Amino acid sequence: MYKVWYIAGAVLLLFGGCVGYTELPEPVKILRGIPADARSIAIHVLPATPGSVRNLETSADLSITLARSIREALARRKPDWRIEIREGQTPPVKTDLALRSEFLEVDGGSTGMRFWIGFNAGATQSIVQVSILDGAGQELAASRISHSTMCPTGLCTDSNEKMLQRNFEGLADEIAQFVIDPTEYAKRK
Repeated sequence: MYKVWYIAGAVLLLFGGCVGYTELPEPVKILRGIPADARSIAIHVLPATPGSVRNLETSADLSITLARSIREALARRKPDWRIEIREGQTPPVKTDLALRSEFLEVDGGSTGMRFWIGFNAGATQSIVQVSILDGAGQELAASRISHSTMCPTGLCTDSNEKMLQRNFEGLADEIAQFVIDPTEYAKRK
């Protein structure tokens, strides 16, 4: 009987890492499709809304951190695209597309709950509003994307900042998929 418990424990430790999942709190809004000849995008970084960041002790600019993660995720999927990061409410840039992302909520979660309880307790969660604009500044598509990162088995010793890094990687990948083909993204979600 003890062998079964040892085997089960080993399996949980090996395969019980952190996982992420994405939800769309509202339906994706698609006004027009992404132009097939698009080869460049500017990522406009907007500051987080006041009071939207909880349970974090980082001094890093979260908006810039997410923008860099989005740039990396887009570059993996579209290596031939020119991808720029622009801070603040800058005027339209001479690119085929623009992406505006704004944090609505960032919650680092609880390390204690992740360690002792697991499942979705203490999960790290980020909610962003993203809009894709054409070169003239007209909105093509928009969505609110919520991404959570959790430790299903407990015993997670990662800090909130480490969990947030994982969360941003998953969120950036979701945003990249949305940018490339909003219609297909909406169908899969």
